[in-house]
Amino acid sequence: MLRLSKLTDYAVVVLVRLGGTEGVQTSPGIAAATGIPEPTVAKVLISKFTDDSDPLPYDGAAGCYVELGDDLVGRIDVNFLSYDTPVAKFTAPNAALSEEKRQWESTRVHRWFGPKAS
Repeated sequence: MLRLSKLTDYAVVVLVRLGGTEGVQTSPGIAAATGIPEPTVAKVLISKFTDDSDPLPYDGAAGCYVELGDDLVGRIDVNFLSYDTPVAKFTAPNAALSEEKRQWESTRVHRWFGPKAS
């Protein structure tokens, strides 16, 4: 199994975008085309064009949406590297999380499978 950090996943998407597009590319343009936040695009570009080092390593943070039925969505945020044991925070279900999850899903489908899959 190949495991990629979130930032490495973003780096792959950014570099594929650069390789598949002619002309001048900008951080805002790449961010708009890929759905990756502009600061993250900039971080990837700077790392690739300065010393070709990999993006920053995984910081231990992760999150997961929890579907509870009836359009109820909660969220668990965990940091696996912050202390001796993982630290988790549960956010109770609410309408904002349901919408946030729908948005997250649509950006991932677009990023992973292209605009025709959305």
